[in-house]
Amino acid sequence: MANRLRQGKAIVQFFALLTVVTIAIGACQIDMSFGEPPAASGQPPLRILFVGNSLTYYNGGIDYHLKGLEPNLQIESVSEPGYSFKDHARSDTTLSSIRGGNWTYIILQDQSQLPVINPSFVEYYAKVLNQEIRGSGAEPILMMTWERQDSLDQGVTTKNLSTAYGALGKILGARVAPVGLAFDLSRQAWPVLELAAPDAHPTIYGTYLAACVLYGFLLERNPVGNPYRDASIAADVAAYLQRCAAETLGYEY
Repeated sequence: MANRLRQGKAIVQFFALLTVVTIAIGACQIDMSFGEPPAASGQPPLRILFVGNSLTYYNGGIDYHLKGLEPNLQIESVSEPGYSFKDHARSDTTLSSIRGGNWTYIILQDQSQLPVINPSFVEYYAKVLNQEIRGSGAEPILMMTWERQDSLDQGVTTKNLSTAYGALGKILGARVAPVGLAFDLSRQAWPVLELAAPDAHPTIYGTYLAACVLYGFLLERNPVGNPYRDASIAADVAAYLQRCAAETLGYEY
């Protein structure tokens, strides 16, 4: 009888140990999977098109740094100097890119002042682009830009930009990537870290922050801990910008 009890205890202990080992292995697999492309789950890689202007293409482009954060994304950009939604809606190059790319997401970034100072103008051409994008099978994403220091007297503030992009998103039925809110969060927490010039053109820090926000927004992954950073960005600064993006999006870290 005593032998059977000892054998029973040994079996229970064995299965308890096996459960612990299984959980540990699963945890290791989760840790090792950080940063894997969407294709790892059997899904095709995301295809992303940026439609913007110099705020998008400065410092190598938000698209370049987003691909650095997730190398398996398929990304292109049709971003031209000074372009607004009107310019893109009338551009054969832009329209051809939208129609022929089999995109998952198309990210729309308008001229930095217009959403606040002329929202009806923005709305009209945003609807044109929205129709083209949805007709192509892609999802439009509005990228909220950031406060423009040389245009504060015209109301180009974080609050007004957030309101304008939010209203436009409701009209189009489109999601808004809150890049401008992340800029504001960083500016409040670390004001000496320059994210953009007075005319809104981003520094490398601003471009990297925008890429981190879009990474978390589109891929639904916490950007904190991602190993990619531009060589000109110190590791502690990159970690700080990742945390700003994460906090803006509601991720814990």
